[in-house]
Amino acid sequence: MGPVQVCVEEASDDGELLDPERGDEESQPCTPATVSVEQFRTRLEGFKFNSPAKTPSPRKRPRVDSDVDEQLHGPGDDDVLPVLTSSQASPWKKSRKRPSRPYAPPEKYEHLHMLPDYLQPGLDVVFCGINPGRTSAEIGHHYAHSTNHFWLGLHQSGLTGTLVPPQEDYTLPERFNFGLTNLVDRPTAEQSELSANEMRTGVPTLMTKLAKHRPRIVCFLSKGIWETFLREAYRLAAPSTPASPSSSSPIPTPPSGQLAQSRTPPVKSKYFGSPPAAEADVLPQLPAAPPSPRKRSPAKVPRHTFAWGLQPFKAVHRHTGAAEVADETLFFVVPSPSARVVAYQWWDKVAFFKRLRELIPEAREGRVDASAHHVLPLTTTKSVYFMNT
Repeated sequence: MGPVQVCVEEASDDGELLDPERGDEESQPCTPATVSVEQFRTRLEGFKFNSPAKTPSPRKRPRVDSDVDEQLHGPGDDDVLPVLTSSQASPWKKSRKRPSRPYAPPEKYEHLHMLPDYLQPGLDVVFCGINPGRTSAEIGHHYAHSTNHFWLGLHQSGLTGTLVPPQEDYTLPERFNFGLTNLVDRPTAEQSELSANEMRTGVPTLMTKLAKHRPRIVCFLSKGIWETFLREAYRLAAPSTPASPSSSSPIPTPPSGQLAQSRTPPVKSKYFGSPPAAEADVLPQLPAAPPSPRKRSPAKVPRHTFAWGLQPFKAVHRHTGAAEVADETLFFVVPSPSARVVAYQWWDKVAFFKRLRELIPEAREGRVDASAHHVLPLTTTKSVYFMNT
């Protein structure tokens, strides 16, 4: 490449370019100058923009109070991050789950109402809860708490055509062929205030109700209620065995060769007379203890895998030929409708109620194949329960 002609304009002392078209003495025409390519590039380098070097931004530190900052930092420590204690690092305390209430004796809630059962023969579904809540007992109607999902679940699933208020719970048998009952009659604020013995004791009463009214389906409103009912039902049906003979065996008398070595003092008791002088060192022969009550063998529930919905168990009733009552009762389990059960929201519970609604016509028409279900024995009277306990 050849030389480049560049028009070089002179500037005045104050930096203003001189205009060659002006006729004054100071103006001079632009004279072309011949420069090489290297010189031209060198001059262009003077107009090149150089961006400033990127410097790392200073590390941010959390805002603390001035008094805390003085304690944590000394002079010249502005570039050092503070070491905060656990209380300063996490000012928001983790929310702790409220502990369950301890057992409450019956006297604590004896001022509340006992809710009645709404049962009749030939019901399609009997809903069984654990026990009445405090709000329900105060109002006198089942599932009356405003946050309970029971009535909402029945309506949203299509089991009831309208949203039934708790005050109309007594209309379920006549309007929808549904029934209501509980495992335990006495009300409490929480289920934890019931004892395990109370729940087990309520199973024979519930079995009597089912054997009497013979519903097609029993819907347990909690997994815990179903498991308690299942274990106790099989425990009641288990054969009773007498107590071990070792508990009632008398204390053996020492051999005759050891009588001289015994130094047992004479027994002075209202149950034994004073032994003769020759037999003063002989251990007394205790009378045989009365036979202990018969004990039941451990419950042997058939092995199965739990899943929500229809259970692999059924109760078979004696055939009477009546069309309005069922010859067998099926068991269905859904999550508790209480709002405290956060593992399943109300829409999840509605989905389980929809499955129950689909099962009702099949059970009514006898189209449910329960041939492989385990037969759950029902104790029809309390007298049988108490005689075999």
